[in-house]
Amino acid sequence: MFISHKNCKGFSLLEEGIASYYTLDKVNTEICPSGNSTDFFKILLFLNYRGRLTPQKWFYDTGYEHVYGMSEASFPGFERKVRLPFPFYNNLPMPGFGHILVLDATAEYGVTTLKSTLSALAEALQYVAKRGVGKLWVKYHPDQANSVDTRKRYEQVFKEHSQFLKVEEVPQHVSLEFVAGNTNNTGTVFYVFLSSVGLYAGLCGRKVYSFASCMYRFDLQYEQRVQRLPDVFKENVKFL
Repeated sequence: MFISHKNCKGFSLLEEGIASYYTLDKVNTEICPSGNSTDFFKILLFLNYRGRLTPQKWFYDTGYEHVYGMSEASFPGFERKVRLPFPFYNNLPMPGFGHILVLDATAEYGVTTLKSTLSALAEALQYVAKRGVGKLWVKYHPDQANSVDTRKRYEQVFKEHSQFLKVEEVPQHVSLEFVAGNTNNTGTVFYVFLSSVGLYAGLCGRKVYSFASCMYRFDLQYEQRVQRLPDVFKENVKFL
């Protein structure tokens, strides 16, 4: 809507998450395919915008002026790329976090089921406990933290493992990327499923492990999603 407005003089793209590490064509055709709208949606577009918005929708529009990325691997193959200084390195006073589990919102977004996610989470907790991790910090995705019912489902899984694993919550206002880039807490270890925090923590030089394989038995399509991850993610995150 913004870039099609008559007063828009130009637009650029700023790195945000894993989608910024695919080629433009791969994002538009495979990762986030949009393509043509339904006939009903085309009618709504015409009635509301008088033809200003085209029915052809793309995740990345080719008319951008520049793309701004934080690493050389970002926006591969994009022309007019500008490399930004890596923003996460800092020496700010910060509480010590030993082991952090980062939850993504694949279930909340409908990519997989909540039942599959909770089953995989239980296996992940057993894994870290068997390797001597006695305390685990967990960072909820905002969609989980803001839903009372969903949050209770996750908390129940943590409660079921509380006899051998103490779980504490990382406050929502804490930036995990800044935790990863903090020079005073270099021993922090990150655990993810497919969260982009894993990528950025790895780029900061932290140890990062993925429990994605725990999902395979519960969601047969999940492995395909893992295979489509950009190489830079697999290079910075160790899959258990």
